[in-house]
Amino acid sequence: MPHRICTTLLLMALGSLSGGALLAESAMPRGILVLDDCDKKYEGKDKYEDHLTFVSAAGTQGFRVTGINVCESVGSHHLIAADSQRRCVWVSENVGGCIKRYDLDGKVTATIAAKGCGAIAVHPESGHVWAIVSETGDFTKSRTVVFDEKGTEIMTYAASGVDIVFSGRENAFWVVGRQLYKIFATDSFVDLSQHVTAWCGVSVDVDPQSGAVWIAAREHPNVEGSKNQLLKFDREGRQLAAVSTGVLGPFCLSVNPQDGSVWMVNFRRSLEHFSPEGKTLLQCPVPALAVQADRSGGVWAVTAKEILKLSAKGETLAKTPLAGETSQAWLGILE
Repeated sequence: MPHRICTTLLLMALGSLSGGALLAESAMPRGILVLDDCDKKYEGKDKYEDHLTFVSAAGTQGFRVTGINVCESVGSHHLIAADSQRRCVWVSENVGGCIKRYDLDGKVTATIAAKGCGAIAVHPESGHVWAIVSETGDFTKSRTVVFDEKGTEIMTYAASGVDIVFSGRENAFWVVGRQLYKIFATDSFVDLSQHVTAWCGVSVDVDPQSGAVWIAAREHPNVEGSKNQLLKFDREGRQLAAVSTGVLGPFCLSVNPQDGSVWMVNFRRSLEHFSPEGKTLLQCPVPALAVQADRSGGVWAVTAKEILKLSAKGETLAKTPLAGETSQAWLGILE
């Protein structure tokens, strides 16, 4: 049975505006959600055994659920999207062909049928789920689809890509693949479509302070002109930085919301920390599959066997074993 990870806060006295009213408030748990690919099979079974695990900010494991079917992709993009306002988490099953909503005990409370679904994000105001969908498996032919909480498709955009992230500063979504798109959530307007890489931008994240976006772009041996790079664009789509990572293969990145620096996964080899200008700050020999920065200044990382909480200096603060060995992992933050 999933462990209960959310409790009701004690009533707090907030003054005597109305004769000393007491307000009750439920606290959103803080920590990391990890989606693994521990089940090596993704077809021909009645039930699949990939997992969704919650680990608290203190490093204590909460719920762990299975029955999920995901498989490897070109990067560790956003297959998990937390909705703090509705106290739930959405998970995209890129093989299972559905997007599931979990409560904070790990119970499935809704399922959206979405064949070919990939990266997802949630619009905080409406609760709508934005998903990159490709029925053919070709990211260049994908589209961005908006679902309401009942799973009804309410909008589709021609914006193709691999990853998606929401920018609260502009109430807009950034979609990246070969192109970079910005789609405003309220007026159904695609602000820009800009070429960013010869092959694929596999991971995108936004600096909540400036609104700038970082992209991890990968090289492909059969795509001329493709490069391993970290790219930074401002809110208008102007390129601010292009950092060559050489033989290092960018697989996942995450922006520190406090200072705009960025953490990058060099797949199965290391974690790299870069300044907001793209200067190397730290190289950490952790064979990471995915990374997620948090507001403490540190980061969460997942290796083939463990979930790690690390300090800003790369020191290990906590370890949680996975349910088994995984070939890839995807992260979502609860704050």
